[in-house]
Amino acid sequence: MELIFLDTSFLFAYYNQNDKHHQRAHRFFQEVIQNHSAEIGWVLTDYIFDELVTLILIRTKDKTKAIFTGKSLLNSKTIQLFHLKPETIDRSWTLFTKYRDKLWSFTDCTSITFMQENRISKVATFDVHFKEAGLVSVPLVRG
Repeated sequence: MELIFLDTSFLFAYYNQNDKHHQRAHRFFQEVIQNHSAEIGWVLTDYIFDELVTLILIRTKDKTKAIFTGKSLLNSKTIQLFHLKPETIDRSWTLFTKYRDKLWSFTDCTSITFMQENRISKVATFDVHFKEAGLVSVPLVRG
């Protein structure tokens, strides 16, 4: 089974109809589910969960939407939520401080580290930082 990591930018676009990437996110999910549903595993971390629910609340000012999003992810039968281990957080901090020329957020670094540790090479994102880290962005990120 191939694993695809779900980034905040992708999930925000998927759950927020006003996001400029909403249609692309929806279309991508539908295409993958229709063509490869048994072969794909979707994963995210508690850091992404936190960032996403907070972002939805702050940007939409709609607590009900933030709660709906959180419940959807927590109750999903197809998406696995992983909690980062202290050693992953330590390695993420090392990555964050090492690349001073990159504007990777600490959450980006936790995602990159988690993906490397679990040999996940594909990330559903609209964030170019993952491409900078040598990961494969799906749907393909321009820029």
